[in-house]
Amino acid sequence: MNGKLLLLTGVYTFGFLVFGALTFSTLNVVQVDGPHYNRIVSDKTLMADFLPPPAFIIESSWFVQQIRDTTSSEQLANIEANIARLKSEYDASLTNWNNNVTDSLLRDELIGKSQAAARSFFKSVEEELIPAAKAKDNSRIEALLAKLDTDFKAHYNAINHVVERNKEIEAADQALATSDTTFRTRLLGAIGLLMVGAIAALTLWIRKSILAQDLRNADFAGQIAAIHRSQAVIEFDLEGNILTANENFLNTMGYSLEEIKGRHPGQLHVDAALVQSLLE
Repeated sequence: MNGKLLLLTGVYTFGFLVFGALTFSTLNVVQVDGPHYNRIVSDKTLMADFLPPPAFIIESSWFVQQIRDTTSSEQLANIEANIARLKSEYDASLTNWNNNVTDSLLRDELIGKSQAAARSFFKSVEEELIPAAKAKDNSRIEALLAKLDTDFKAHYNAINHVVERNKEIEAADQALATSDTTFRTRLLGAIGLLMVGAIAALTLWIRKSILAQDLRNADFAGQIAAIHRSQAVIEFDLEGNILTANENFLNTMGYSLEEIKGRHPGQLHVDAALVQSLLE
């Protein structure tokens, strides 16, 4: 019986530990700063870097277009400073995403195509357009603006592909988080039901064993009672002293229980042959 109770305790403890471990794991997965959360945040952060900049050079393109209408060196210097700032922000953004973007399609568009067009754009602005603007070479400026427009369109097309791909990844990450959470929740429920079922089954098994033992004990008690009703019965301790005797024995021997209890049979004035026959 002790073994069965220990088994019941063990099953409950094991189930509780598994249930608790899975609960803790689920909370870690879906918690703030957990893996699913971080992937979704990364997707949204990447999108925020496109709309507005720094990973999208639309603002730099807008400043470049202002060069055509620049009338003073101060305006040109202001435009040059803003473009330099935007280029620095772009470089920092691309360095970050170069280390964090793992999707091959997204990486090809963002780190490959859009960056190549942006690098060409900034290089032409720094090395050709700004010097031409300072020299007031309007024909050169117009030619360079056309070239820069081509670079910007190539960058813009790549960014559009990045946005679409990022939306797909974001939707997939959110679906994965939902699916994983749903699966873990259902698994927790299944484990809970399994624990309840196992404990209920073990409890019924133990109860059945107890009932069977009770029936055996009742049978033994009935047998002993029958013996006491039909035979003379006397009980001794390990020293041979009388502990108790039933009515049949007492009536046959002519003693009361108080007279013989605790005494040795040799101290009683009885026929030895009669005592031996009773004991047999």
